[in-house]
Order: sequence, then C-alpha cells, then structure tokens
Amino acid sequence: VGCSRAHRYTAGQGIPPHFDTVWAFGGQLGSVSLLAPTVMRFRPVFTVGVDPQAVFDVVMPPRSLVVLAGHARYHYTHR
Repeated sequence: VGCSRAHRYTAGQGIPPHFDTVWAFGGQLGSVSLLAPTVMRFRPVFTVGVDPQAVFDVVMPPRSLVVLAGHARYHYTHR
C-alpha cells in the first residue's frame, strides 16, 4: 500500500484533527515540514490509562520528518 499527498499551507492555516485511513496510507505515516516550522498536535482518542485532556505538541522545524506508527498511529488524532 502506498499513497502520497502534498499540501501547501499558509501561516495559520491547517486541517482539523483526524486519522489518516489505513487502507490508503498503511500502518506507517510520515509528515514532512519543508519550508517553515510547524507544530503537529496529538490528542488521545482511546483514553484507557491516558488523560483524555492530554495534548502533545511536536515542533517540526523546516526539513524535518515525523513518522507515525504503532500506538501514535492508531490511538491519537493529529493535526
């Protein structure tokens, strides 16, 4: 399975919290920040043993890559 998408966002623009479909993107997902820093926000969906209000921000400097797999891929939304 393989799929790729490219998006160009202006400052302050983005997408709502979501999961990427497994059938299209597979078990691992990568996100790249090319030209400007950005923040990916993760929020737990399945909250057994996790504070449902917990939010994790990952700062992505330009030319960085975040790979989602396992728990991060299936138990957290991202935006």
